[in-house]
Amino acid sequence: MNHFGDWIKSNLRDTRELIDSGLQGARGVPDGGLALARAARNSWAAAAVGACIGAAVGIATDDRKPARGAIVGGFLGAVVGLSAGMAWNAREVISYTVESALKNVSGVRDSHWLAKHPIDYA
Repeated sequence: MNHFGDWIKSNLRDTRELIDSGLQGARGVPDGGLALARAARNSWAAAAVGACIGAAVGIATDDRKPARGAIVGGFLGAVVGLSAGMAWNAREVISYTVESALKNVSGVRDSHWLAKHPIDYA
C-alpha cells in the first residue's frame, strides 16, 4: 500500500508542476491584456448583430409572450455574438498563449520522463 501512496504523491506532484508550467507560459504573453481589451472593443458589432438575430428568433419562436422571447433571445444572441467576436479578434493572442503554454508543458514533461528513464551513455 505504501508503494501505491508514493505513486499517487509522485503523480500529483508531477501534475501540479505541469499545470504550473502551463500557467507560467500563458502568463508570459507580451501585451496580452491590451490585446484582449482591443478585442473586446472590436467585438461589440458582433454582439449587436447577435442580439438582433436572437431577438428576432425569440419573437418568432415564443407564441405566447413574444416580448419575453425577444429579451431572452436578444440576450443569448448578444452573448454568443460577443463570445464569437472576442474569439475571432483575439485569435493571435490565444494562439500565442496556447503555444507558449504547450512549450513549457512539453519541457516539464520531458524532464519528468528523463528523471524516470535516465539515459546511460557509457
